[in-house]
Amino acid sequence: MIFLDVEFENFIKNFNYKDISKSEETQLRWKSGFQNLYLKSLKESNTNVDIMSDALSKFVKIMLKLDANNLISLIEPSTSIEVIKTQHVKKQPNLSQLNFLGVEKTIQYAQLIKRTDKFSKEDLFKNLTDLIKLTKALLKLSNSKSNNLQSKQESYLTFCQEESYPGYDWFLSTIFLMNNCDLESSFNFIYDFHFLQISSFLWSARLFGNESTLPNVYAKNGISILLPTICHYIELILKIELPLIFSAFRMSGLSPSQICSNWLKQCFWNYLDWPEIVTYISICIVYGVDFQAYFCVSILKHLNEKSNFENTSSVCCNQNIVQHHTNRDLQIYC
Repeated sequence: MIFLDVEFENFIKNFNYKDISKSEETQLRWKSGFQNLYLKSLKESNTNVDIMSDALSKFVKIMLKLDANNLISLIEPSTSIEVIKTQHVKKQPNLSQLNFLGVEKTIQYAQLIKRTDKFSKEDLFKNLTDLIKLTKALLKLSNSKSNNLQSKQESYLTFCQEESYPGYDWFLSTIFLMNNCDLESSFNFIYDFHFLQISSFLWSARLFGNESTLPNVYAKNGISILLPTICHYIELILKIELPLIFSAFRMSGLSPSQICSNWLKQCFWNYLDWPEIVTYISICIVYGVDFQAYFCVSILKHLNEKSNFENTSSVCCNQNIVQHHTNRDLQIYC
C-alpha cells in the first residue's frame, strides 16, 4: 500500500500541465496511464484520500482539454474565479435552514472520519458555508447564461431558476471532505468539474432547473436527470443479470430507481463507509458516468448475497426491501 501511494504520488508530481496540454496524444497517454495506475490501486489497496483528491483535480484539468468541444457550461473556462467571488457571491442570500442542517451534519461526519485536523469547528463552518455560497453563485451564473438563450417557461417551482437546488448538496460536501475541508482547493475542483458532462449525473444540483440543457418536461417539473438515464439502465441490467432481485422489486411495488436515486443524490452518505464513498466518486470521474449504474448494481448484488434472497420466499424478500427503504437503513459495509 505504501509503495502504491508513492507510485501514485510520483505520477502526480510529474504532472506538468503546460507540457501535457500541448497535444491530444500526450493527454490521452497521460489519461491512460492514470487509469491503469488507478485500477492497480483499486485491486491492491486503498490509496490515500489526499493523494486521490489531488490526482482527481489534475485528471479533471486534462479532461477539460480532451472534451473541449463538449463542455456544458456557457461560462468561458478562462473566467476568473475571483470574478465569481467578488461580483456574484455577494448577491447570494443567506443559507436556508436546510443548508445549515446539512453543514452541521457534514462537520459531524468530518470529525468522525478525522478530516478536521487543520481547522477548528468555526473555521470548518465558515469554509463550508462559503463554499456553498460560491457554488450557488457559479451555478446561477452558468444556468442564467443558458436560460437566457430561450424564453423562460413557467415552472412548478419558481426557485428552480431563481435560487437553486431545493435540497442539500451532498456532492459538494463530499468534495469538501476529500479536499481536507480546504475552501480554495474544493472550489477550484468544483469550478473545473462543472464544465464536464459527467457533472450532470454525478452532481445532482448541477443542472437542476436548467431548461436549455434538460428536456422541458424534466426542467419544468424538477425531475432529476438520473431517473430517465442512470436509473433506467440500472433496471435494465438488473432485469438481465439479476432477475431474482428485479422480480422481488416488481412484486413489492417498489422500483429499484427509488432506492438508487436516493443513493446517488446523497453520494451514498449514510449507506457506505467513507473509503467506499471516495471510491464511488473517483471511479465515476476516472472511468465514466456509466460506472454509476455498475456501482449500484454491484451493491444490490451484494445485498442479494448478504440477505440470501435466493433462499427466502418472495414475500419475505418484498417485505425486507420495503422495510429497509422505509427505515432508510440500507447500510452496506457497516
